[in-house]
Amino acid sequence: MKRPIYEKLLKFQKENRYPFHMPGHKRRLTNEISAHMFQWDITEIDGFDELFDPSGIIKESMEGLKEFYKTKKTWYLVNGSSSGNMAAIGGTFHRGEGILLGRNCHASVYRAVELFGLKPYYIYPSYEEKWKLYGAVIPEEIDQILRNNREIKGVVITSPTYEGVVSDIHSISKVCKKYNAVLIVDEAHGAHFPFSEYFPKSAVECGADLVIQSLHKTMAVPNQGALLHLSSNRVKMERIEHYQAMFQTTSPSYVLLASMEYGIDHGRESQEEWRQYEQCLDEYRKKWEDLKVLHLLEPSDLKKGSVWDYDRGKLVITTNPAFLTGKELKEELLNKYHLQMEMCETNYVIAMTSYIDEMEAFCRLDEALTKIDQRLEKQKRRIINQSTGKNQKYQPLSAAKWERIYTPSEAVEKRKRKVNLKDAEGKIAGSYIYLYPPGSPILVPGEKINIKVLEKIEEYLYNKMEVKGLQDNKIDIIE
Repeated sequence: MKRPIYEKLLKFQKENRYPFHMPGHKRRLTNEISAHMFQWDITEIDGFDELFDPSGIIKESMEGLKEFYKTKKTWYLVNGSSSGNMAAIGGTFHRGEGILLGRNCHASVYRAVELFGLKPYYIYPSYEEKWKLYGAVIPEEIDQILRNNREIKGVVITSPTYEGVVSDIHSISKVCKKYNAVLIVDEAHGAHFPFSEYFPKSAVECGADLVIQSLHKTMAVPNQGALLHLSSNRVKMERIEHYQAMFQTTSPSYVLLASMEYGIDHGRESQEEWRQYEQCLDEYRKKWEDLKVLHLLEPSDLKKGSVWDYDRGKLVITTNPAFLTGKELKEELLNKYHLQMEMCETNYVIAMTSYIDEMEAFCRLDEALTKIDQRLEKQKRRIINQSTGKNQKYQPLSAAKWERIYTPSEAVEKRKRKVNLKDAEGKIAGSYIYLYPPGSPILVPGEKINIKVLEKIEEYLYNKMEVKGLQDNKIDIIE
């Protein structure tokens, strides 16, 4: 049998590629666990407790989590934040109930809506057309939707966003309590917030009922390590217990459990590393103000209302597609400078940082951005089509209001067929269409396909972005 995964990883170790991406340990942290992984890799044998019915060491460890995070209960997740999102939704809602979603929620949230037969309503975060990214969710808009739709039993939003934008969770929590709606916050990208006052406050502190965090994204924890926090008495703990067990493996990795425990403790004890990291962010953010064509996104760049707070550990490097697209910038940083970014959009890339990052990494990124920016400044602007090739000004995707014809659970049971994208307008989507990362659906099964959505898909395809859910530029529709 060939070993392509093993061989690829073996080859990868010889490359000088620096990770400006998750996981947050940045392949730098070594300890007893990493050095002796196979010796630590056991199952639920005598004396080592059970993840879903803890009474020994796992219970003791989770009591420590509850104390540190100041929650009613915190669960370890060995299947990542996706399992936490699904458990939180399953434990909060009953079949057929209304749920209000931020339209930029992760695909796992939509999968849960589909699985539990919920009726989705959408809240559209503010949108920055200049930078082509979502901002914050506005509390007053949630108030209006909940006031007019009393069948909605809870709200799910993403904060921070992939780009680091944090919503006003405190005010949103007050609105939700006013209408007796549960607030679930997908804080996957904010697991580092509780460890330093330099960063925004966690949704756990700001009044959310359930909060999901991906430790592996920004902390010294391997992939799949995450937490689910219950922070109020407004949700039955027993139901969350039931569903968090349902969405996780019955053979949890003790290597991962120990790594999460270690990673949290390491974060608490590494105050000097946090201080150096914060100084480094401030220094280079100030330095990159001098870039001419490239630009590092700052909270001041966003319109009032688009941002409540901001995670300065996220480096969103924007570019003008008339000089360079986000994908081209990502590829140049990788191929020429051996810097691996986390993701790209049509007009920006994201570099994810953590307190484990070394100063040399920021120096390398600075050198690369400076050289690329100097080259672009001398370069003649080019004509680049960001949509379909027509000389026409298109409205942004944010202008599209997705019309739901069927709920996702109804849609997936319908008969489907494939049609070319150019023939899909007005049809009903039969599958998810999304860019990954970040994994937020452009289309959800059961939604009517409008021209704004098709233009966005065509723009992604034109710029050679990987759109998931298409086959040979054909899309599933409901017959």
